[in-house]
Amino acid sequence: MTHAHEMGWCSYLKIRALRGQPAKRYPPPDQEWLSTFIAFCDRNRLPKLAALILFMNHTGARVSEATALCGEHVDLNGRVALLVKTKTDRNSERHLSQELVRRIRQIGLKPGERVFGQRCRHNVNDRLRCVCRRAGLDYKSSHAVGRAAFATNALNMGLGIRTAMDAGGWRTARVFLEVYVHTAAAGKAVADRIDQTFPPPRRDWLIPEAA
Repeated sequence: MTHAHEMGWCSYLKIRALRGQPAKRYPPPDQEWLSTFIAFCDRNRLPKLAALILFMNHTGARVSEATALCGEHVDLNGRVALLVKTKTDRNSERHLSQELVRRIRQIGLKPGERVFGQRCRHNVNDRLRCVCRRAGLDYKSSHAVGRAAFATNALNMGLGIRTAMDAGGWRTARVFLEVYVHTAAAGKAVADRIDQTFPPPRRDWLIPEAA
């Protein structure tokens, strides 16, 4: 239409973008939710699902990257996993926690086979819904338990924004802060930190209590 206007074929046309229904976003789970979910998986012999959820939660991997991870891309001794052909078309290296190494070692690695056994995000989210229902937990999507939780937890642990972005594979701070980071009781956290750093009042400044 812009080209037609520039050629003189028609007057300038302006069309407003339609406002679609915003996608529903689930807040990331807290540590209690995650511990309950993993414990339920352990009791019901779902080791691959538990390891998958922890992998996304501890590394910030997208669900598509996690499900595509194969045995030859994991170095348990070096505690490193290579995410091949990520969303940004670049390979991305992720470092593994000791708990992740232990769980992946238990389920075993075979070259050419998917580490966690799932083939796509739809399967993962279906399993998440089922386990959450059976465990009496609020449903959290793979995005919430993975990248959103990783970003939020990294900042809550006191890591810098640049460190968290590099560890999880984010390229722009705007997307990282606006989409992935969620705060909980931010005001209380600031007040508690002030209490830890603010010097105690001098005795001669204290106002005597009314009788």
